Amino acid sequence: LNANQNDPSLLRAGLSWNILRRMGLAGSRTSHVKLMLNGEYMGAYVNTEHLDEEFVEEYYDKDEGNFFKCLWPATLEYISQNPDDYKFEVNGRRAYDLKTNKAQDDYSDIAGFIEVLNNTSDAELPCALEKEFNVADFLKVQALDVVSGNWDGYAGNKNNFYLYHNPQTGLFDYIPYDLDNTWGIDWLDEEWETRDPYLWSPEFRPLYDRLMAIPEYRQWYTYYLRRMRS
Repeated sequence: LNANQNDPSLLRAGLSWNILRRMGLAGSRTSHVKLMLNGEYMGAYVNTEHLDEEFVEEYYDKDEGNFFKCLWPATLEYISQNPDDYKFEVNGRRAYDLKTNKAQDDYSDIAGFIEVLNNTSDAELPCALEKEFNVADFLKVQALDVVSGNWDGYAGNKNNFYLYHNPQTGLFDYIPYDLDNTWGIDWLDEEWETRDPYLWSPEFRPLYDRLMAIPEYRQWYTYYLRRMRS
């Protein structure tokens, strides 16, 4: 149960999740509930499906892949070829926190993806990246982030997303998380509704900025933006 204290309407996160799911993308199921405790009314809450192993199995049918919870400062910038270097901690938790296959604790796949993303030339990036990452679905999510003003996700705040290494495709899928700071909620005194969608990130984010530099991906992104606004 989420109080979504930043959102007096309790509608923003659920609206965003519903749009994602109607687009055929991975996202939490939500509903609204009245919470009663020992007969006492405790308030209205958003009942939000956890993004965990059960969610992965429900959405993907298979949960054998690595499932990373990525929180601030998860920039996806290159550190080194050593996968263990991506296990760094901030505020007592990993920025890239492996939620499945914990016994193996193997970060080779995410390290390889990040190396391709950062160290491949613009000319070779589309071919190389599409062997590692579900580009089209990420661009759809990024378009929704812009339309909904989701500044607390990857491009806006290097925060609040999951990466699932889908064993059925061999690709990483991008799954957004924590969508209550949307549709006009702002802590940063920024006019997100008028921000240039092609210069939307306030700092360098390789997964956003590098894709925007590729004409084909920019065209896909523009198409998704127009579809969302129509």
